[in-house]
Amino acid sequence: MIRLPSISQDLSQINSATKPLTRVNSSALIVGDRWYSVASGDSYFWDGTFWLSVFQYAHTITVSGTTDSGIAYADLVSPDGFDLLLQGARVTGHSQTEVTLEEADNNYWNFTPFRQLGAVSEAFAGATVISTQGRSYATAANIWLPASFSIYLPVAGAGSPDNDLTVTRARGLGVQYDKIGNPPGIFFIYTIFYRTIAPSVEETNAELAINAELAIAGLASIKVLAPELEIAGFAIRDVF
Repeated sequence: MIRLPSISQDLSQINSATKPLTRVNSSALIVGDRWYSVASGDSYFWDGTFWLSVFQYAHTITVSGTTDSGIAYADLVSPDGFDLLLQGARVTGHSQTEVTLEEADNNYWNFTPFRQLGAVSEAFAGATVISTQGRSYATAANIWLPASFSIYLPVAGAGSPDNDLTVTRARGLGVQYDKIGNPPGIFFIYTIFYRTIAPSVEETNAELAINAELAIAGLASIKVLAPELEIAGFAIRDVF
């Protein structure tokens, strides 16, 4: 997980309506730079690849008690239209009965995150599997197992369940829990942590629409040349 550096460490604070590609002085972005979107009122930080939301979301799935393998999911409640960066997961809960260290080597639970698209489940390649293997627990003792990973989850294309809000389970994240050997039953909460990636699909489409209008008006080349015009000492208003 990325720790946000202090703005005082030669980092840049950028206020703009569109996603910054460089700093205000046209120098390259640095990990930790901040961007405040005056269009949406949201704040982001640069992680070297994406503008990520400062706010980190927690998506929880609760299984009140199980003795068998299964899959559980919950619909996302984050803002629609954003790509996501999944940054880790955590299992909390307790075992129904005692598990000794010797028993835990061959009798345990594995937890794997997955994506729900309509009625189809898809496991994430590269996700860290959380496991109780090799861990002993007293009856009802607390389980707390974290894992870190970095998984890019784009918004699906047009016509897919992700973009159809009328489809039940349109866009969900879940967990596949697998029983290995004969471990005791388990009560658990699986939490996936993620951030939204800016801009959203709607913001991107709006910017593309503006560019299209400029192209129709014959002004697209002026917009593209804007940095060169400014370097030459001309303000954009001077060319109209």
